[in-house]
Amino acid sequence: MIWLIDDDPDEMFLVTRAIKRLSPNCPFRVFEQYDEALQALESEQPSIIASDLNMPGTDGISFLHAIEEIIERRQVSPPKLLLVTAAIPYDLQERTKVLKHLSEVITKPDFPQDLASHLISLLPRT
Repeated sequence: MIWLIDDDPDEMFLVTRAIKRLSPNCPFRVFEQYDEALQALESEQPSIIASDLNMPGTDGISFLHAIEEIIERRQVSPPKLLLVTAAIPYDLQERTKVLKHLSEVITKPDFPQDLASHLISLLPRT
């Protein structure tokens, strides 16, 4: 399952539509707020979590720290964690080096289907 966390409803609509078109049976959830995703993570186990870096209230790095705490407490396999950002800040590498499970940081592509395709490609093969 892919989880997308972003506060931009237009962006989420376009990525969601692209996922449905590229892989109609691909399970995914969309969250507009970090706290909604953290609450769901208490009982669910996504394969991939792709989060916007810049959201109101907190940033994506703090959100990923909270995810790692839940993963360790629940003693479950970590999902692939991705930070998605419009532009990579100069200090991002320094700020993310303490994250144990960060898979990658990606710049938002110009076309939502490119992000959707990349996320689908990261899903475990069955």
